[in-house]
Amino acid sequence: MLRYLLVIGNDHGVEASGLARPDLTHAEAEAATLYRALLANAGFSGEPRSLLLQGADRQGVLAAVARLAAQVERDRATFPDVEVMFAVFYSGHGSEGSLLLADGPLAGAELARAMRAVRADMRVGVFDACASASLSPAMIAAKGMKPIHGLDLLKELPEDALDEKGSVWIFSSAADEVSIEDKQLGGVFTHYFIQGLSGRAGGGRSVTLDEVWAFARARTIAHTSRIGLTQTPTKTTNTVSTGPLEFAWPDRRRATLVLEPELESRIALYHGDDLVMVFDKAPGKRLEKSVPAGAVELVMFRGDARSTRRLALAHGDRVIVAKGEGWVEGGLGRVHRMVGPKGAAIEDALVVHEESGPTLALGLGYGFAATSDIVLAPRHAVALALRADLGDWMLAGAFAYGWDREAFESWSYTSRAYEGALRLGYHLLGGTWLVTPVVSGRLGVADQDYAGGPSRDGLYGALGGGLVTALQWRGVGALELSAVVSALRARGVGVTAAGLWSVDLSIGAAFLFEL
Repeated sequence: MLRYLLVIGNDHGVEASGLARPDLTHAEAEAATLYRALLANAGFSGEPRSLLLQGADRQGVLAAVARLAAQVERDRATFPDVEVMFAVFYSGHGSEGSLLLADGPLAGAELARAMRAVRADMRVGVFDACASASLSPAMIAAKGMKPIHGLDLLKELPEDALDEKGSVWIFSSAADEVSIEDKQLGGVFTHYFIQGLSGRAGGGRSVTLDEVWAFARARTIAHTSRIGLTQTPTKTTNTVSTGPLEFAWPDRRRATLVLEPELESRIALYHGDDLVMVFDKAPGKRLEKSVPAGAVELVMFRGDARSTRRLALAHGDRVIVAKGEGWVEGGLGRVHRMVGPKGAAIEDALVVHEESGPTLALGLGYGFAATSDIVLAPRHAVALALRADLGDWMLAGAFAYGWDREAFESWSYTSRAYEGALRLGYHLLGGTWLVTPVVSGRLGVADQDYAGGPSRDGLYGALGGGLVTALQWRGVGALELSAVVSALRARGVGVTAAGLWSVDLSIGAAFLFEL
């Protein structure tokens, strides 16, 4: 089933009289959060089949529905037998059966007519129309206000829309209730709907729409009752399916398909017999898509030609598709293997499977330490480093030569140091930029020459933590930047002979070359 999506978030809403409602705080931001959650977990593939509108007016909403209707027709020409789902989500003000948009109301009947123009086998509408911003009964009474009732689409939608086969309409509150926008959570119903999509609703590998709805409804009722209000989400459904609708796969959609910049094609992805994703890859930009794990079929269209490749994807796998005349290198902590004999998978496209694997890199760098003047430790250093990456883990060792010089009115000194260092880190973000929190330890010996006087030496050590980032060039190496804060123990300079404690901030840059 191909899925098409429109998510609308409006903080600002205007009545038919031209009177603007008090702005909401969270509607537009939570619409963006909901949009990302639907793309990540619920089988929607992004533009041009999924659209996000924030602060939209009436014309913007109707034009977006028309765009999706046209896209459905284009896709049906390529996949004539595919089933289509069209889903609309709204977060914002509502009144008397209308969405209150930036320039006025959009009536439920008008929205339903626009939605029917999308030739879909199933339509889903989810509406969180907020009428107050975290107002408790005591606050309402104190301000002399009455709750403004929210969206009553059950009353305003045409009967043929509600009775239409394959339709599900979900509303955040009953017709005589207020939909609450909480100061911390945002729209309460939308907040718990997002949690349900992300796996909190249960259901194992997949979550049905009924399970997401039931979870969001129960949590909304419980949360609003705790603050002395009543909000009861409602639903009407008329589906042609004989079984529950699988709506989200929070555990299944955890593999990644990567399409390299030079590739140009329309891509279709089948999971079993189900067409779960279609998207167009334009040349010049690298594209990553979250896709189902398991047995999938990848189909590429170039004009009238089509070619197919079956893939077995495990949780966390990354499969890269590139032009056949080149080879895609792995990068730090990643190795690639061919998919199929000699990688020949889809005409002139090369398919490689990216896996965690050990890589070694040799680096040359410079560092500066913002260290107290009273301790004998270098502020400048050049280092030779060896870095090993295995999947998401990084271990690096370095040998450094350091130096420093201080000149005072009555005396001066020059110091040199020889230092060894270790860093252990875990990559939080991967891809072109690696972002790696690290723990770091350093141990060194420094000697100090006084102008016209004796020399002294002493050990120093530091233990701390920080952040390392690496900008990768695949198959070549990386530019590494680091910042580490440490507790430093070192001998004092000048007449101070005892060991002293100091806080040390070290920043550095290094070029790494893969071995």
